[in-house]
Amino acid sequence: VVRVCVCVCVCCFSFRSFSVSWNDYLLGIADIAGELMRLATTYAGAGDSESPFQILKSLRRLYSSLLPLRVRSKEWRKKMEVVLASMHKIERLCYKLHIKGREYPPHLLKSLLVDKKQHQEDTSSFRGSE
Repeated sequence: VVRVCVCVCVCCFSFRSFSVSWNDYLLGIADIAGELMRLATTYAGAGDSESPFQILKSLRRLYSSLLPLRVRSKEWRKKMEVVLASMHKIERLCYKLHIKGREYPPHLLKSLLVDKKQHQEDTSSFRGSE
């Protein structure tokens, strides 16, 4: 069991302690992969072509640290598949940034990434309404 101390009330800075199982703690750490994937996409959409590479490097380190853990649960196996899928998505994004970055000037690359992201959002919302 992991003992966690979090700030419950920011205005009066009172702290409460509670327990979290190791399994839940590790599942929470693995959830970071999805957030990192979204962050990399956000940076790329804003025209920052360096941060996604740094995020990819961090996610690779996280994945390699989690991989040797011997957690025996179906949830953990699925979560690790999601971590790997998120890492692959960031790798594809970085590949596109690397290739497209050589073909287009930075200001044009930004507009291409933003337009493509908007197109994907429009398409996904259209599919959801069917």
